[in-house]
Amino acid sequence: MPCYSNASPRNGVALSAQLASSTISGILNGAHLFCAFRTTGTPPPVGVYTIQLVETDPVYGRYMVMTPSSSNGTGLPAGTRIDFMSPGVTAKAQLFVLIDKPVAGRNCLVVTQGFSNLLGALQASSAKMTQLALR
Repeated sequence: MPCYSNASPRNGVALSAQLASSTISGILNGAHLFCAFRTTGTPPPVGVYTIQLVETDPVYGRYMVMTPSSSNGTGLPAGTRIDFMSPGVTAKAQLFVLIDKPVAGRNCLVVTQGFSNLLGALQASSAKMTQLALR
């Protein structure tokens, strides 16, 4: 599967993920994105998710936490920033991570193609959080 990022002057946010084809596509910060992924741990249920800002872990590198937009599974208000790598966060919570390698004991969408393009578009975005529709 090819992956691409095609910059354009438009500044919009519209990402969607397809579980059946394991792809993420759409427009983020004016860039047309296409990424392939695989799931580890519990696959996320269909719905709308909030992707937080890019974080860096000294062992696993760069990643983004993804939580259901209506509830982040922790009893905190939706959109609350969560440190996914913290020992207090368990795989039982409705938390998922977008990352380029699996993390033991965590629910992950491991981006196998287009991870750098996705990171670049998220970092260039002026939005604090980005919405992703998972189908």
